[in-house]
Amino acid sequence: MISCINHDVYYELEKDEGFDLSDETPNLNEKGESYLIRWPAKGFVIGTGSFSLGGLTLEEAVAEAERIVQQKINWLNNWLN
Repeated sequence: MISCINHDVYYELEKDEGFDLSDETPNLNEKGESYLIRWPAKGFVIGTGSFSLGGLTLEEAVAEAERIVQQKINWLNNWLN
């Protein structure tokens, strides 16, 4: 599943942990979005069931998910067409 979110997960986690982010900016696309990819099982990404991708368009997030699983994904919502 790919979800659109309006923040950079890793930036916010580091900020909450007290890291100095004065020279950093959230990794968001031109609409202020990033995408969260959630896997139904932990088989595709070792150690986690999800991760976020910043600075991408929806099409780029889809391409990255398909690259990771090394095959075309039959998406349930046809929002790409």
